[in-house]
Amino acid sequence: MSPALDRIMIGELLDAVETSARRLRESFAVGKQAFLRDPLRVAAGERFIQIAAQAMIDVGSRLIQALRLQMPSGYAQIADRLSEAKVIDAELAGRLQRLFALRNLLVHGYLKVDPGRLYDDATAGLSDFEAFVRSIKSFLAASGGGASSPPAGRRSAPDA
Repeated sequence: MSPALDRIMIGELLDAVETSARRLRESFAVGKQAFLRDPLRVAAGERFIQIAAQAMIDVGSRLIQALRLQMPSGYAQIADRLSEAKVIDAELAGRLQRLFALRNLLVHGYLKVDPGRLYDDATAGLSDFEAFVRSIKSFLAASGGGASSPPAGRRSAPDA
């Protein structure tokens, strides 16, 4: 792996994934109907999904560059490249492609987002956020050290 990989930044991005996943779980804990009746909870859920998915995309892109893999032509291929390099497994790669597509919908087709579908897709994908973080940390540990924790005051997704 190239020494150009910024493990501090990877740690911050993984922290953002974990924080967003935790907040999503909290938002969804009220149940689907209560979630859908609360427009602020829906908006927060959209943002947490967007942050988590974008952080995973950024981690993937940085690893692809550091590993000198063929650059992907789109976000879906990031998961494929990570799978080909044995950073994540193929099943997780397929599920991440769906999460990345949901992120694209939130960013580019935000007027067409169905909150019910968002809830269903995101609750089904919550464990994938966690599986991604575990896979990346395991890969980094096996390749010469884990992702560093972000320094105090430098977090991508603040807890407050």
